[in-house]
Amino acid sequence: MRTLIFLVSLIGVIATSCDNSSRAKTFCDTTCNNDSFIFRGTHPAAPIVAIGVNACKADSVLWMHNYTNGRLLSLSGFLGQEIRLNKGAIDCYFKDTSYAWLQFNDCITGRGFQLKLVFNKQKENRKITGAFNRFDPKFSVEKDVAAYTDRGSVFVENMETEKTAIMPFDKSYDINFNKLHEMVDSVNISKTRIWIQMIRNGEKKVYEKKISL
Repeated sequence: MRTLIFLVSLIGVIATSCDNSSRAKTFCDTTCNNDSFIFRGTHPAAPIVAIGVNACKADSVLWMHNYTNGRLLSLSGFLGQEIRLNKGAIDCYFKDTSYAWLQFNDCITGRGFQLKLVFNKQKENRKITGAFNRFDPKFSVEKDVAAYTDRGSVFVENMETEKTAIMPFDKSYDINFNKLHEMVDSVNISKTRIWIQMIRNGEKKVYEKKISL
């Protein structure tokens, strides 16, 4: 019943293709979007990820396909803070009916988030709250790559194959992810290379590593 109510509430959604490759120049052209979002995969089972918005804030996220019941969670509860979304700073990548990677930046803080939403209820979802998303004008990240930091290392994952790579810093950085650019200047990340320029005590330092994903 909750799934049905949620779907009914999505009348007038912004239908956004997961194959949309456009990149926003800024995080948001407005911080108060009241339209919901729906992303659709190309698999015959018709997987979808839908996000409801209430009073400018992202409310709940639902994901499902034709052969499974919907899964539903509160975004603010799951992430630990309120989120404001905009169509220029959100995207989704589907791996058939296994999982979907939802990536977005909060319009107020610019903070990047990534959610790996698994369709099988027996498996746990993942949340990344220190993400490097390509919506940030100073970040260049290959589209089907998830990149993030835990303050001590940079982690990169191929969304399709789940293959991963890690590049550690020489020292950890006390990053406030709601003010990310105080310490993270810019990144350039692909399946073959990690490059990041960090800031410590006003001085910039580059970290770089070749990888194979």
